[in-house]
Amino acid sequence: MFHRRKGTVPGAALLWLCTGVVVAIAFLGRRVDGSADELIGGDAPVLLVVGWLVVALLLGATITRRIERYTRIAAGPGLTLAYDMLTVLLVASWPICVLAFVTRHWLLGVLTAVAVLEHVLAVLPPMPRGRRPRWADTAPTLELVTANVFVHNRTPERAAQQLVECDADIVIINESTAHFVECFDRAGGLSVYPHRITDPTDTSEYAITVASRLPFAPGSGMRDVGPLRAAVVVVSVASRQLHLVATHLAASLELGGLAKWRKQIEVLRTLIPTLDTPLLIAGDMNMTSRRPEFSKLLSLGLSDAVAEVGSLRVGSLKMAASGLLGWIGPITRVDYVFTDAGCVPLSARNLRAFGSDHLPLKIRLAIRWDGTAGSSSC
Repeated sequence: MFHRRKGTVPGAALLWLCTGVVVAIAFLGRRVDGSADELIGGDAPVLLVVGWLVVALLLGATITRRIERYTRIAAGPGLTLAYDMLTVLLVASWPICVLAFVTRHWLLGVLTAVAVLEHVLAVLPPMPRGRRPRWADTAPTLELVTANVFVHNRTPERAAQQLVECDADIVIINESTAHFVECFDRAGGLSVYPHRITDPTDTSEYAITVASRLPFAPGSGMRDVGPLRAAVVVVSVASRQLHLVATHLAASLELGGLAKWRKQIEVLRTLIPTLDTPLLIAGDMNMTSRRPEFSKLLSLGLSDAVAEVGSLRVGSLKMAASGLLGWIGPITRVDYVFTDAGCVPLSARNLRAFGSDHLPLKIRLAIRWDGTAGSSSC
C-alpha cells in the first residue's frame, strides 16, 4: 500500500499501526457490547463483520492521511484512491449505523455515526470563507471555464457548442483532440475565441488547448518543466497582466501514474513562486481536496476558488461519461481553479457534461489592478 522514500519510516509500519488501532478499538467492544466475543466466536453476524471492515477502512484512511500530511511517507495507489473516493465509501456508514444501534452494537454504532457526520460535512456545500475585500466590488472581472471534454467524447459537437456559447473570456480544454477543436471552430469558436495556445503534435489523452477572447502577451505558450506540461497564459485585464497556468495532471490509476503525478505536483509547487501575481492555476488536477498534497499546494498562498465562493462541494467527476453510472451524477471534484491574493472568485457553477465524465467548471473572478492596489481589504 505504501512505497518507501529514503530516510523515512517504512510504509509497512504504518499499515501495521492502523491495523493495531482498529483491532484495539474492536476489542474495546468486549466491555461495551460484546463485539469482540461475537467476532471470535466464529458465527459473527454479517453486519458486524462488514461494519468493522468499513470502520477499519475509514479509520485506516483517516489515520494514514494525517500521518502522510505531516511526514515524508507517501501512500500508494490503493490508499490514495481511498482518499479520493471517501465521499462514496462513507455512504456505507449510513445503513451500518442504523443497524448497529438497532442490534445494540453500541461501539460500532457510535463509530459509524461519526462516519455519517463526516459524510454529511463532506457533501454539504461549504460556507463562503470570509468577506470579500473592498477592492473586488469595483475591480475588473474575468470569466474562465475549465472543461475536460473526454478524449473519447461521442457528442463533441454538443460539448463544443456549449463552450463556444458559455460567454467566458478564456476556455481551457483538457483532453483536447484535433477533431474536438474542429467541432469547436465550426460552432463559431474561431471567431469568438481567436487566440489559441495548443500543441498540434500532442495526441495524448493529456493534450491542452486554451482558447481566449483576450490576446496573449509575451511569455505565453506551452511549457514543459520536467514531467509537467502546462499552457502558460499571460493576458491583460485592465492595466494588470494576469498569469494563468492551465494543466492536466496524470491519473493515479494508470501504470506509474501516481509517481508521475507526485513529480508533477512538486514541479508545480516549484513553478508557482516564480510567477507574478495575479495568478490562476486551473485544469484537471486528478486529485481531491482530501489528498495531503492539496493542502501543501494551498500553503503556497493559493485558495480553492470553489471553496472560497462556498458552493459545489460535490461535482465535477462522474463515474462514467454515459449509461447508468453516468446518470448517477458527479461523485467528487478533481477539476479546480486556484487563485492567489490578486484574484477573488465571485461565483462558480458547473455546466452540463455533454459526452464527458467531467462537468465543466465556470468561474467569475475579480482581478486586482493598479488602480485598486492601495485599497485595504476588510
